[in-house]
Amino acid sequence: MKKYFVPLFFSFIFTISSSCADNFFNVLKTGGTRALLQYYFYLDDENYDVYRNYIKCSYLSEIRKYKKAEKFCETATKYSDGNPTFQVYKEYIKVLLIQGKRKKAREIIERFLTEHKNQLKPEDYIFIAKFYSIYYGDRKKAKKIVLGGLKKFPKSEKLYNYIVQLCFSEEKTNCAIKYLKKMLKINPRNERAYYLLGRAYYEKGNKRLAIKYIKQSLKYNPKYDPAMMFLINYYVETKNYKELEKLLKNVLKTNPNNALALNMLLSLYIDTKQFKKAEKVVNKILHLQPDNKRALLNKFYIYLAEGKAKEIIPELEKAVKEDPENDLLLFILGMAYEAEKQYKKAGEVYNKFLKRNPTDKDVYYRLAEVYYQQKEYKKAEDIILKLLKLEPRDEKLYIYLSDIAIREKDTLKAIKYIKEAIKIKPKDPNLYFYLAVYYDRLGDNYWNLVKANLKKALRLNPNFPDALNYLGYSMILKNENIDEAIKLIKRALELDPDNPSYLDSLGWGYYKKGDYNKALEYISKANKLMGEDPVLFEHLGEVYEAKGNYKKALELYKKSWEMLKNMEEEPERGIKNTVKERLKIIKEKIGD
Repeated sequence: MKKYFVPLFFSFIFTISSSCADNFFNVLKTGGTRALLQYYFYLDDENYDVYRNYIKCSYLSEIRKYKKAEKFCETATKYSDGNPTFQVYKEYIKVLLIQGKRKKAREIIERFLTEHKNQLKPEDYIFIAKFYSIYYGDRKKAKKIVLGGLKKFPKSEKLYNYIVQLCFSEEKTNCAIKYLKKMLKINPRNERAYYLLGRAYYEKGNKRLAIKYIKQSLKYNPKYDPAMMFLINYYVETKNYKELEKLLKNVLKTNPNNALALNMLLSLYIDTKQFKKAEKVVNKILHLQPDNKRALLNKFYIYLAEGKAKEIIPELEKAVKEDPENDLLLFILGMAYEAEKQYKKAGEVYNKFLKRNPTDKDVYYRLAEVYYQQKEYKKAEDIILKLLKLEPRDEKLYIYLSDIAIREKDTLKAIKYIKEAIKIKPKDPNLYFYLAVYYDRLGDNYWNLVKANLKKALRLNPNFPDALNYLGYSMILKNENIDEAIKLIKRALELDPDNPSYLDSLGWGYYKKGDYNKALEYISKANKLMGEDPVLFEHLGEVYEAKGNYKKALELYKKSWEMLKNMEEEPERGIKNTVKERLKIIKEKIGD
C-alpha cells in the first residue's frame, strides 16, 4: 500500500489548481523535499512545472548545491507569473542571499512588489521588511512595507508586532507606544502588547504607567514570564519587598509548584531575615526537588541563622554516612561543625573535601578560617597562598594574609601583603586605610606615612568615617592642629552619630583643648555606648583628674589597669605605660 499511497495523495492535491498552493507548501513543510522528490520528479504534466521546479530548488538548496538550486527557482518563478505565490519567490530569494547575491534578490522582491503585490500575506510583508532591514539596514523602507501590509490587513497582529519591533530598534519609544495601543484595540487581552507597552513607558521614565501596563499583562496571563520577571526585578531594585512578596504569592496561587517563584520567595525571606518563613519555603522546594543542592545549602544557612546548626549535625552525619561520595553534604557538614566551633572536625571534613575537589575556592576559604580560629596562623597562611594560585587577582586574599601576619606579630609582612593588594586595586580607599593602620603599629617614626595614606584614602572617599576619625584622633595624640582634628572627627560623627570610638576621640580633642566639661560629656556618652573599655577608663580618669576629682580618677585608672594587665596586646600603643604613670601620680596626689 505504501508504494501507491503517496503519489495518489499528491495527485489529489494538485488537481485543485487555484487553491492548492497553500496545501502544497504545508505538506512540503511536514514531509520535506526529499520525500516529495523521489515521487515528484516523475510527474510530467506541464501544469505542475512550477511545483516541480520549486521542489527541485528546495532539495538542491537543502543539500547546499545553491547554483543549481538557483536555476530551478528561477524557472519556477517564470512558470508562476500567471498566478504567483510568494512562497516560490521566497525560496528563490533565500538561495540568492546564501550566495551573497543581494542585488539580484532585491530585484526579484521589487519585481514581485510591482507586479503581484496583491498576492502577499502578512508573513510575506514581514519577510520583505526583514530583507530591507537586515540586508540593507533600510528600516525606513522596512517600515513602509509593513505599513502597506497593514492597509491590506488592518487587523494583523503579526504586522503590528513587527512594526513595534522596528520602532524599538530605532529607539523610537513614542512610535512603539502608538502601534501597541492600536494592537490592543484589535486584541484587548494581548498580554505581550501590555508588557511591551509597559517597557516602552519605563524607557520614557514614566514608572507609574509602566507598572500599570505590566500588571495588566499579568492580569490576562498570570504565567507570562517576561512581565513577571520585569516586576520582580523592579521590586528588587526599588527594595519594595512587600509588593514583591505579594506578586510571588499570587503566582504561587495559580501555580503552587512554580520553581522560579518559590526560589525568589526564598531569597526574599533570607535577604529580609524572615527565617521562619524561609524555612517553610525551602522545605517545600526540597519536597518538590529533593536533590536541589542550592536549596540544601539555603536550608543549612537558615538553620545557621536561627542558631540551629547543632540540630542539623546528626542529620548531616547520617546523610554523609549513607552517601559518602556526596560532596555537597560533606561541605554542609563542615560548615555545621564550624558553626558549632568544632573546628578540628570541620578541618578534617574540609581537607577530605579538598582531596576530591582540589580547585574548590569556597572550601579553601573555610579551611583557612578554621585554622585561623584555632590560631594555627601558619597553616591558614599556607591555605590562602594555595588559593592565590587559583585566584591571583583577588585582593581580598592579600588582606586576609595581612591580617594573619598581624596575628603573627609581623607588621612588615602585613604591609607587604597590603601593597600587593593595592597593585590589584589601586583605587580602593580601604587598602590605604589598612596600610596607614599597619604603619602606625611601627611607631612614631612612621607618622608621615600614616598621615599620607589616610589622606589618600580620604581623597578616594571623602565620606570614609573610620579614616576621618583615625586621622583626627592620631593628630590629637600628637598635639598636631587640634582644631583641624576636631573638624575631621565631627565629620565622622555626622556619618555615624552613635559610634562610641568617634565620641571618645572628640571628647579627647576637647580634653587637649582644656574644655573638660565637653570632654566629660562625650567620653561618658562613649562609655555608656561601648561598655567597659580600658582606653575609655583611662581617658575618663584623666578628665576627672583635670577637674580635681582624684578619687574618681584613681578608681577609673585601677579599672583600666585591671583590664590591661590581662591583655596580650595593647588596644592602643603605649596605653599600659600611660596608666602606670597616671596611677603613680594620682596616688602621690592623694597620699595613697
